[in-house]
Amino acid sequence: MTTDDPLESVIWGRLAQWGLVAFERGERHNLADEAVEAAEGLGDPSTLAACLEYRLMTLIGPDDIDTPVGSARRVTEIGRELRDPELTLRGTECELRVEFERGDFAAADRLAHSMCELAERIGQPEYLRPGHL
Repeated sequence: MTTDDPLESVIWGRLAQWGLVAFERGERHNLADEAVEAAEGLGDPSTLAACLEYRLMTLIGPDDIDTPVGSARRVTEIGRELRDPELTLRGTECELRVEFERGDFAAADRLAHSMCELAERIGQPEYLRPGHL
């Protein structure tokens, strides 16, 4: 899929996420990949980060525990590049979920503490809980 409309990319990503109960995994995977591909073609990092987040929410699970690591890290990197602490926080949360699911509890613990520190710094109490577990 190609598009010059960031909203269209985000819509495809959300559709893949909402399809958790309606679509087979392969169809969700295709929709999510198309959304990310379209967002990459736009050259808009914020749109790409949103589509990567939706892809992660769509595909995370025991069927594929290695692929999401790169996507999660990309979200965090985009947040840092844009100097967007909210996006960096969401990316860190994505990384935490992926590492926990992979069973890398040491990495998950480090990410939880990092997420907690950033959440405290920018005033996002919703993200404090994992850092205190």
